[in-house]
Amino acid sequence: MSNNSREAPELTAASGDGGGLSEKLLNLRRLQSKMERSPYDYMSELFDIQSEFNSSLQLFYQHAAIKILPIDRDLVNVASDPISLAENLAETASFLGRVAIYYPERFALNDFPSRLFHLLCNSCRQIPSNPRFKLAHALTLVFRSVCIDQSLSLFMELQTLGDEKLTKLASNHIFQSIWDIRPNQHRTRKLQTLMFNMLLEAKDAVAMRVLVILWKLYKREVWFDEKTANAICTASFHETLGIMTVALSSLLKNKEPMIENDKDHYDSDSGVDSPLNHLTDKQSFAERLFSRLQHFKEGSEVKMMMLKLIARVIGLHQLTLLDFYPFVRKYIQPHQPDIINLLPAVVQACHDKVPCDVVKPLLIQIVNQFVNDRSRPEAITIGLNAVREICIRMPMLMNDDLLQDLDLYEKSHEKANSVAVRSLITLFQEFCPFDSKAKATPKAYEGVDFATDVLGDELLTDHDEEDDNDQEDDQMTIDDESLGTES
Repeated sequence: MSNNSREAPELTAASGDGGGLSEKLLNLRRLQSKMERSPYDYMSELFDIQSEFNSSLQLFYQHAAIKILPIDRDLVNVASDPISLAENLAETASFLGRVAIYYPERFALNDFPSRLFHLLCNSCRQIPSNPRFKLAHALTLVFRSVCIDQSLSLFMELQTLGDEKLTKLASNHIFQSIWDIRPNQHRTRKLQTLMFNMLLEAKDAVAMRVLVILWKLYKREVWFDEKTANAICTASFHETLGIMTVALSSLLKNKEPMIENDKDHYDSDSGVDSPLNHLTDKQSFAERLFSRLQHFKEGSEVKMMMLKLIARVIGLHQLTLLDFYPFVRKYIQPHQPDIINLLPAVVQACHDKVPCDVVKPLLIQIVNQFVNDRSRPEAITIGLNAVREICIRMPMLMNDDLLQDLDLYEKSHEKANSVAVRSLITLFQEFCPFDSKAKATPKAYEGVDFATDVLGDELLTDHDEEDDNDQEDDQMTIDDESLGTES
């Protein structure tokens, strides 16, 4: 063994002042450098330091059990000061974590990782911030991605302590571990199930962090699948209002949730499809969220988000939810908060698979509330643009009387209003020519080319010819019978 092993006694010597801890730290760094070059020449030092860790850990548990909290740190030494003890424990653990890579066989069979894991599980809230971070960092070094299944709950819990630095460490460790095991489909599915269950069943703070990480995995296409997308969408029904609100907001923006003290936020547009695109049961999702909206009493802001999300799902997947349109009519008011964002969402919910008589009252509501002489010019412009966008999707909603009334605003002194009306008239001149000066009824579908070569139409033609022949035979039979009766 090398003569440098004589430094070992200095490593265990610690005093109550900061100088002793700094000296120990310096000696540990020197020893780490030597272990890196020739690890097995320093096995006895490794055993000594690991023994010191175990002794410090036992002493820490004793202090935690009797809850000794000295008032003046300068009056006590490291043996009786829990804070200094935690700092000493963290430095020792940090050293062992850094050198673990040099002794894979030693740490694979040793109980250091499990002792460190249980320390953080049982006492992470009692350990001061700086030592706690060092202990957690040491755990990431010895666990890496191998034990993420067992350590996931702990690293989720560490993110809820209000420590920005620790939150980033734990979040990155989970993400990197999942990235490393992604080729192993069995472990990936197992970990997905665990995280999905935590999202629904864990404490609120933990569930929030699970939602953030699921979004991160989805947006970076690590877990870019229907299971993850549906789990993210399911958070919209969470019993906790805060989690539900964050889930709704994130789905509407198609961005990772931004929560308090979260600086590790991926805010750029990655071009990844929204989780809403991958809903397994779209109709059930919309109906369930609408049912919750009908009985929701918490706040108008969350109601608006629910309305917009339902409308988006309806439009995205061309769903039929007939009760939605009468319900949303009462929110179509110029003074309604966030009406500028609500109207585009309502427009999106209009499509040609919805019966016109269901949507027509909604269109009339928009006209009555926004397009009138009492409305402000900007409100009229918003209303006219909304009418046009709805009619693009459902042109049969418009009739000649309504179009004539709206055409009057073409002479408005407000340029935005006249432009909006001309855009609406132009739309219908494309579908059905319209003479605003003559006030003629729109010539519906005039000049529209209808299909004449429908596949299979010859079968209908043959069937019609057979029907005509049958009718002729029946008529001849009746005539013969009539002649026979007369004779």
